[in-house]
Amino acid sequence: MKRTYGGATSGVGAWYGWESDGEAGVGRMEITESSPPSTIMIHLDFVEPFATHNIGAFTLDLQATPRMSPGRCRVQAPILQRS
Repeated sequence: MKRTYGGATSGVGAWYGWESDGEAGVGRMEITESSPPSTIMIHLDFVEPFATHNIGAFTLDLQATPRMSPGRCRVQAPILQRS
């Protein structure tokens, strides 16, 4: 798998891209909003094997104990919307 990184070195504008001949396909994820220490918003784009564009939110719970889930991911619509 080929990985590329670009944009800002951290926070809003930082992105990660990948290209794979396997099941991972081709895609890119970019941080679009960051409210430390609790929320990160991303744009998640898949190009291959089919195109889809999603928005995701990671909300972190800093009060969680090691036995609890330290965070959750909520994907906002559209989910698997093909272009």
